Amino acid sequence: MEKMKETKEESKTTRIIKAVVTVLLLFTLIFVPAGTLNWPEAWLFLLFYFTIVTGTLIWMKKNAPRLLKERMSRKKERKSWDKKIMTV
Repeated sequence: MEKMKETKEESKTTRIIKAVVTVLLLFTLIFVPAGTLNWPEAWLFLLFYFTIVTGTLIWMKKNAPRLLKERMSRKKERKSWDKKIMTV
């Protein structure tokens, strides 16, 4: 039981790290080419984006937790055409 709890914590930690990396990557891709942080439209876009993503995750966790778990997991059994699309 202890080992299962550790795996769940590692999974939670991994998800947090992935979320932070995603946010940093998004900020980098938007603001580095712009050369400035003084871009109100980009800040507005990020606000809307993160609001929608957070709202969707909260809704799915409450109303469709199995779907959320499936969407967030990596399946080993994928169809060959799906693997090709995901590499693009």
